[in-house]
Amino acid sequence: MFRRTYEQRPDHCPNCKHDTALARLDRRLVWPAASENLVLPSGPCVMEDVWACTFCQRTVVELRVYGPDHAHGSDVFPDEVRVVWPPFAPRELSEEVPENVSSLYREASIAERAGALRGAGALYRAAVEQLCTSLGASGSNLRARIENLSKYGVDKEVISDLHEARLLGNWTLHEGIEFTADEVADVAELIAEATYVIYAEPARREMMRNARRTRRSSANEASPDHAVKH
Repeated sequence: MFRRTYEQRPDHCPNCKHDTALARLDRRLVWPAASENLVLPSGPCVMEDVWACTFCQRTVVELRVYGPDHAHGSDVFPDEVRVVWPPFAPRELSEEVPENVSSLYREASIAERAGALRGAGALYRAAVEQLCTSLGASGSNLRARIENLSKYGVDKEVISDLHEARLLGNWTLHEGIEFTADEVADVAELIAEATYVIYAEPARREMMRNARRTRRSSANEASPDHAVKH
């Protein structure tokens, strides 16, 4: 029987992919010894938490890893949180995005999930650079190439988002700055939103235009004496 703790947190459910809340159902100590004690012991330890999505009701299992320096009984800042179920699926871009961009983005997300955040930042930057190349943007450096995207109809907000990914990668590679998991995840989402606007939205608008043309053409062929004139 699960011990409900009534604790909830806002989160993105890895099962249903909705931004929702997770409610903790159960927790136990799993290392260095198994115990149902809800209070953290002194020293390094690993706690297992079971959460349920408040939208789809499916569960998420996490291991919360604590090092030797955490305060006794404190559950605020684990050194690492690993989602062990459901199985990890890399971040994916819309199917309209070129594969040479999507593959770098996918690889960056794998590094992000593994906790290699500097590697993830560098690869997300590489995905933006490949995006500019795929669109034919010109310039002496990545900053200039991102700015050049305005000539292809890319709006200022999307350009600003792509600069965020560029800066994270630059500061990671050249300044040695370490970003948090949330900061890296935010940049990943900005890239996904930017590529959706650049590739997916125009493709889907064109698909709808083609569908309307097909319907009008079919209607005209079926009723030649009542052709649509507008």
